[in-house]
Amino acid sequence: MTMSRARLALAAFLLLVGAARADDSILHACMIDQEPWGSLSAPRDSIYGEVFAAIGKVTGMPVDYVVGPLARTLDNVRTGVCQFTITSWQPARAEKMTLGATLASLEYGILPRIGFTPMRESDLRGHSIAVARGLLLGNGFDDDAAIGKVGVYGYDQAILMTAGGRAEGAAGSIVTLRWFARRHAASDKFGAPLVLSRERLAVQKNNAFAETALARAVDDVVTRLRESGEVEDIVARHFDR
Repeated sequence: MTMSRARLALAAFLLLVGAARADDSILHACMIDQEPWGSLSAPRDSIYGEVFAAIGKVTGMPVDYVVGPLARTLDNVRTGVCQFTITSWQPARAEKMTLGATLASLEYGILPRIGFTPMRESDLRGHSIAVARGLLLGNGFDDDAAIGKVGVYGYDQAILMTAGGRAEGAAGSIVTLRWFARRHAASDKFGAPLVLSRERLAVQKNNAFAETALARAVDDVVTRLRESGEVEDIVARHFDR
């Protein structure tokens, strides 16, 4: 009986070791469900999907990813559910995760409804702005309580809410907001954008993972993709659809 139990224990131990090794051979990422950057319905057919595939090809390690809204993605990276993600960086996250390589740089701000023409950040006070949960724009926008911020799932909902008159502007990446406006044939419902900041789309890593050689390898791949012009080509292809 004792020998049998010992063999069972050994077998269980070997299974655990094998599972750990299998897990170590996979990179765990989080993808934001924000078309055309990421997509819950077709994650591989997205900008981040192509970038993750390139990371897997160069490192020789498949990238397994969880897709969800921005706020949940950031929490998943912080707690270690995911090793890294790619999204706009804000210094306020510095204690919760580690900044990695930059993928691209984008203008962020407000796409206002037609007839509402804010010229500066203070012009947003007293108005309702649709903001994807977890999104930060920097400067004073995030902490200005006089600006009415309506939390939404993502840019698609922000554009529909603004086009439908339930908000006076949508916040986020200007090029992405305009893409959604075109997608819904609603470009004529929006005015000139108010650019508030220029943000880095960058790798953001779980703090423990950031200390590993593998994390540095991920950064190296992203840097090479950007410097070679491949990222620009991927982004242009998806935004031209």
